[in-house]
Amino acid sequence: MLFRVAIISPGFDAFVALNREILEKYPVKRGDRHDVMSPLKVVGLAQKVETTPGDLYDKATVLLSSSIGAHAFASGNKRTAFFMTRAFLELNAGAFAVGDLSEDDGERNRKTLTGIREGFYTHEEIKRWLQDGTIKDFERG
Repeated sequence: MLFRVAIISPGFDAFVALNREILEKYPVKRGDRHDVMSPLKVVGLAQKVETTPGDLYDKATVLLSSSIGAHAFASGNKRTAFFMTRAFLELNAGAFAVGDLSEDDGERNRKTLTGIREGFYTHEEIKRWLQDGTIKDFERG
């Protein structure tokens, strides 16, 4: 018998709470502030993840790239997207091979997130990065 395994998707409250926590834990600019700029975009992110076809990493890729692109918060959008994607994979028994933002690979990861925001990477490149940590260096054209 076949059955469908439910994917645990982040909801509005989880996104908002994580954005607040990220801005406190990983401050970048003095002007960083927690504010939801578009509640509809935050709600739409969970719906987009749930309706994305493919495996867990396809959904995580959409979560990461859509969260960055939505710019739903006043500050910390890339950081929030990064940690929400990590939490999403961990909650759904997936591995997150990327590392962190504050470790030795932090600067490269921050540049990669900028590349995702700017559309430098394909869906498949982002998916592979989440799975095994490999991705080409971001370069502005």
